[in-house]
Amino acid sequence: VQEKRNQCVVCGALDKYLRFHIVPTLYRRLLPEAFKSHSSHDVVLLCVACHEKANAAHWKRKLEYAAQYDAPLMQSEVRPFGAEANARKAALALSRSAGSMPPDRRHFMCQQV
Repeated sequence: VQEKRNQCVVCGALDKYLRFHIVPTLYRRLLPEAFKSHSSHDVVLLCVACHEKANAAHWKRKLEYAAQYDAPLMQSEVRPFGAEANARKAALALSRSAGSMPPDRRHFMCQQV
């Protein structure tokens, strides 16, 4: 294990750096929990110039994934699925109209959240 330094991991610049996520946040949420638990290993520091180059490379890779695997390109294209989607829908319904919902329906929706 190596100590993390506050410098660009590519060129070694010591100032004006940004955090860069190796696995785009867009795709990270789709990974198994075991991979998500080590999130600090997914972030590196890059200077502005290196960050721009890395972003360009990421975008190119995302385009390849989109074409090959029908993967989303933007966060807005990611659709929640399963229990997570049901919980979000139930929470939205409760926030909008819990007062006018029949008690048994409201109870069911609360259990979803």
